[in-house]
Amino acid sequence: MKTILFAAILAWGFLSAVPLAGIDSVEIYSDFNPREYGRSPRKADVKKISFEEFGVARTIAASDPDGILTAVVLDSRVVESLGNFLEGYHERRLGGAWYWMEEAAGRKIFHYYDDAAGLRFSFSAEKPGREITSVITGFYAGDPETRDIVLDHYRKNYVLRIHSAENINNPWINSITFEEALVAATLAGDRAQPLWGMRDGAGLLQDIPGLVAVKMALPLHHYRPIEKNEGEYMSFIRRINNMSGDFARNLHTTVIAEFGMESSQGFQLPEEYVARRAGSGTDAAFLYYDVLVRMGFHARAVAVARGSESPEPVVLFRHGERGNWGALSRTGFYPEVAADWTRVPALILDGQAWYQEIDVSGLFRERRLEYSADAWRPSEP
Repeated sequence: MKTILFAAILAWGFLSAVPLAGIDSVEIYSDFNPREYGRSPRKADVKKISFEEFGVARTIAASDPDGILTAVVLDSRVVESLGNFLEGYHERRLGGAWYWMEEAAGRKIFHYYDDAAGLRFSFSAEKPGREITSVITGFYAGDPETRDIVLDHYRKNYVLRIHSAENINNPWINSITFEEALVAATLAGDRAQPLWGMRDGAGLLQDIPGLVAVKMALPLHHYRPIEKNEGEYMSFIRRINNMSGDFARNLHTTVIAEFGMESSQGFQLPEEYVARRAGSGTDAAFLYYDVLVRMGFHARAVAVARGSESPEPVVLFRHGERGNWGALSRTGFYPEVAADWTRVPALILDGQAWYQEIDVSGLFRERRLEYSADAWRPSEP
């Protein structure tokens, strides 16, 4: 019964991982023992470190070029997914943070940087060696059944070695202590730590396998980083892609059916619009643009006007280098309109119209849509 209960608690810990956005602090036991790689002999007191402390600290490399080994466990799926995701890339953004990987001294070192929280550290992951397994066998010497469960869990996963961490304890010293390395490892480590005396981790990386699976399951062109709600946004794109029929039509139909229309409250990034499920026609147009570009379409964002009417953002798109351009607005879907994209505005408005191209990169950066009086061009049917 004891073994069954222990295994059930361990499994529950992995199934109950919280979203990354819900993590704002990390806890360790105050009486950790560095000679046991962070295990606490009594679990006497808990020390809590808020993310606010990371924002004012520096990231310092470990004085040992081989890093600082801990007994904190990290799920093998996280390590393998992150390695696959970063292979061949200088750096990539995932789940609100930047990641990059380098090889040094025979180790793959992963770097994590959350620019919003000011949190940065680096780590490598390895199968537990004799130094870790001896701690486990020593503690569970009188309980071989539990010892074998814990050893099996460690051997199926990885332990964390910290190569740089936030200097939160002694900011005037240009090196990190074991405690600071343990804090970084506990941040990254699994929420369920099976070894008695190891504080459960914050699970900062636990969403990585799911996020990577969604990203790598689609042939996406990552032309700009997704700033927030990445998992929800990628799931939205994947759902559209899994529908039968024309992708652009399905995208338009889904937005019309599921997203509320409201007067402009300021420009929303596409991922913000998907999270809120409400916004203006401008928000819808640039969601169309963003999703289509990510799915490999050729797309142009233009403002279209006729007479004294207010300009309306419209997205022009086509498959590949050839073929006719279609158009998407908040209320209209116009497939295969014309081979010359400059004619599309007039054709969808049934007469002469004016248009100007929109600098989408500048719009996403400045979060403000402005038209130039000198940039309007006539569109002839």
